[in-house]
Amino acid sequence: MDTFIVLAVIAGIGYWMFTVSKRRKTVVLDDNSFYQNGVRVNFTEQTITIGRYTYPVHKVTGIKANTVVKTKASILANVGTVDIEVDDFTKPVHSINFNGYSVQKDTKEFAQRLSVALRKAGGPSFS
Repeated sequence: MDTFIVLAVIAGIGYWMFTVSKRRKTVVLDDNSFYQNGVRVNFTEQTITIGRYTYPVHKVTGIKANTVVKTKASILANVGTVDIEVDDFTKPVHSINFNGYSVQKDTKEFAQRLSVALRKAGGPSFS
């Protein structure tokens, strides 16, 4: 019975990690907005929402993709962040987390998509 419980917990954790990783990669794009991993850029309102913080797109001052690939053996070992820098004294940097086997690709693609979305919303251009 104890073995069954342990296996069920391990399977549950594995399923949770897979769904969280998959959800972070999902891109939602329509005529008015871009959304991925908790970041929404509204093209018509010219705003960016990061979690519970909303800013005009012109307040974004930088986008940096950072990755640390330790090993291909563990999904937890490969981590990356995309840092969104904004003109705000309260919270000047927002870190968006990624993990998984393709973390380098995911962080780079997210930063590129975010840059395109900001330009489309009338914000700054990051190359």
